Amino acid sequence: MRPSTFIALFLTIAVTLILAVPVPQSTPPGGKNPPTPGGLIKVTAPGKGPWAKGSQQAVSWDANVDVPKKYEQTVKIAIFEKNVTTNGLDKLIIQLGDKPYGNTWQGFTITTNFTKGSSYYALVTLASNSSIWGTSGLFTTLT
Repeated sequence: MRPSTFIALFLTIAVTLILAVPVPQSTPPGGKNPPTPGGLIKVTAPGKGPWAKGSQQAVSWDANVDVPKKYEQTVKIAIFEKNVTTNGLDKLIIQLGDKPYGNTWQGFTITTNFTKGSSYYALVTLASNSSIWGTSGLFTTLT
């Protein structure tokens, strides 16, 4: 094998391996209008609604995503109002607290904090590394 062929083969394999390794995302949402849905953690609910005031909903996520073992396996869950900014960030509506990553869901109630006609999304971030996150699709309420 000629040296140039060997070098080309080596570079092809090296680039393929580097591109196949998942890397943490850049700016986590809860900030500047995140992609919806998006992120390494797949957030599957809540659905698009519209949801009535007082109704019980759930944020759920896919725990089959391979989160690096070096990180604590706890997630933080929050609901944000999209495009209502405070200092350039989407407005936090509810901070639902921490849950084990493998728990896969957290319930919440549609309260008067939600405004009819606004769009909301759920954000799930790894507690020990906020650069690993996921967002739900947008949902609306009837309040």
